[in-house]
Amino acid sequence: MRKSKFLTLVIAIMLVCSLAFVLTACGGDKDDDAETEKPAKPCRHDWVQTFDENNHWMQCNKCEEKKDAVAHTYVDDYHDTKHYKACTDCKYTKDADKHTKDWVVENDLHWEKCKHCNFTSVKAPHKFDAEGDCICGMTLAEHTHTPEEIVSFNGISHWHNCVGCNQQADVSVNHTIENGKCTGCAYFEGSTHVIYNENIVTGVDIDAILAEFEANKDPEDKDAELAPLNIVVSNANGKFVIDTVEGGAFANRDKVKILSVTLPETIKVIRSSAFSNRAELETINFAGTMEQWKKINKMYNWDNGTSENLKIVCKDGVIAKDGTETPTEPTEPEQPDTEQPDITNPDTTEPTDPDTTEPEQTEQPVLPPIEENEDNQEQTEN
Repeated sequence: MRKSKFLTLVIAIMLVCSLAFVLTACGGDKDDDAETEKPAKPCRHDWVQTFDENNHWMQCNKCEEKKDAVAHTYVDDYHDTKHYKACTDCKYTKDADKHTKDWVVENDLHWEKCKHCNFTSVKAPHKFDAEGDCICGMTLAEHTHTPEEIVSFNGISHWHNCVGCNQQADVSVNHTIENGKCTGCAYFEGSTHVIYNENIVTGVDIDAILAEFEANKDPEDKDAELAPLNIVVSNANGKFVIDTVEGGAFANRDKVKILSVTLPETIKVIRSSAFSNRAELETINFAGTMEQWKKINKMYNWDNGTSENLKIVCKDGVIAKDGTETPTEPTEPEQPDTEQPDITNPDTTEPTDPDTTEPEQTEQPVLPPIEENEDNQEQTEN
């Protein structure tokens, strides 16, 4: 009996608590059919500058609310291709027009300037074409060279290039070599270190050349660099007659430059790509004749990538890369100098008088000593 009363009391308390919770959640004694009003959440604006042809302002990307509308104010502005008026406070521009350019020329440099704005192009040195004309209107004859401080050089001589046109600005001077180095520039005269495999020349020992250069250069000369090499292929070793240039023997390996290669007249074969990509190679000296050079078996792409100005200098002429032949003109032997009588004015020549002419001196006989003559005279008398 007591247990049932207790359970009844507990259930009653639970019902009262539940009713109180429901009433509190529903707003007390409001009518269940009444609508619940909730306050609107404020916009978290994402402001972006916006403009038209007259004004610029800030506008929210989410709710499109606007603020701070201001009229444009302009300044003149430009970039590489055109000039225009630009607003000082936004990205709006107007009245864009292409530059109208004129050349501005100094002795060494030229650049372009717009007639209507402050645009100027980058200053650049002149570039003269084959006729001696630059795009700016200056001619090579009007240009005065300004030698640069750096000394340029090749395997034979050194000179100064011009600051303004990058052409040679002064006379080339042949190297003066002391201890393997030129006294007037950074040229270093290293050995060629040609590599042979019996009768075949296979290339150049580049590592040996560079090691020799490092060992002999002045450590305080930061501008020192290995000059283009003049390679000489020779039969001087006396063991084999060199008759073949191996494929790729003198191809470019980006470590040394080769200015010239001298080949003996015994060469019969030049294999593929032997001089490949040697754009700096100017001369191949061949000890034989032009006819001998033409008979050499020159395989596919033997001179691929060499300069268009490459020439083969033979003992009787020069062969250009395009096959043009220029024979060497034979030199006439010098005539011995013989003194000829002056007959330019024969009327003033004095005649010779036979009576006054001194007789030619004849060789006198050698007489024996006086003592011997006396003895001979005595014997005659007796």
